[in-house]
Amino acid sequence: MRKKQFVIFLILLCYNTVLTAQEWSLKLRSTVELRTYKLTNKVDVSEEKLAGASISLHKGSILVSQIQSDGSGDFVIEVPANGDFILTVSYSGCNPKKFAISTMGVPEELAKDNFKPTFGIEGVVMAKGFATIDYAILKQPLARIIYTSKGKKFDDDESYTNQILAELSKIRDAENTLMNNFTFTNNSGDVALAKGDCPLAKASYEKAMTIIPAERYPNEQLPKVGDCLKQKELADKKIADEAK
Repeated sequence: MRKKQFVIFLILLCYNTVLTAQEWSLKLRSTVELRTYKLTNKVDVSEEKLAGASISLHKGSILVSQIQSDGSGDFVIEVPANGDFILTVSYSGCNPKKFAISTMGVPEELAKDNFKPTFGIEGVVMAKGFATIDYAILKQPLARIIYTSKGKKFDDDESYTNQILAELSKIRDAENTLMNNFTFTNNSGDVALAKGDCPLAKASYEKAMTIIPAERYPNEQLPKVGDCLKQKELADKKIADEAK
């Protein structure tokens, strides 16, 4: 009987030891911002803190926790010990952003010693995508956050981060090229319209509509082209009548 009680005691002791080792969690924090573009005959960019962005933490297919960014765009989420997780930041109409977080590999003696790790992700920028741009890289985590024995802290995997940054730079270049092409074409339409060259203005705005179809500016300018064409028609008619 005493032997059985001793075995049970050892099992409970081991169980409590495991629980103690797993009590810590990684406090992860960041700020979410919304970037918007106003595209006319130039590119205007604005950014603001984004409240109400959804932040979800998954372990495999299991949702561990879900919160929203506050009025200042900030969020803090607790990532449990001893696991591999995916953090996803999403907002309606924007491409989601993912981050891989591993809380594995923390030495047991450190985990027992009032371990309270924290890590801050540099501001997460949400933005609406363009239909013609390839955003496939965003299906991958933008960073891998891991425990490093150097400094005994959590940090990003620098090599992986640099690879992702290189791919993101290609996306930014493609977006800039697209927006500059769109605004340059609109500007050509504006210049033609100011000179009274209605056909050229019309052709420019219609071309801009094929570059980024969802943008409003060329659609808003086309009625002005219609007025220009009518005025030109009336002027030509007046000249013809005077010639008679």
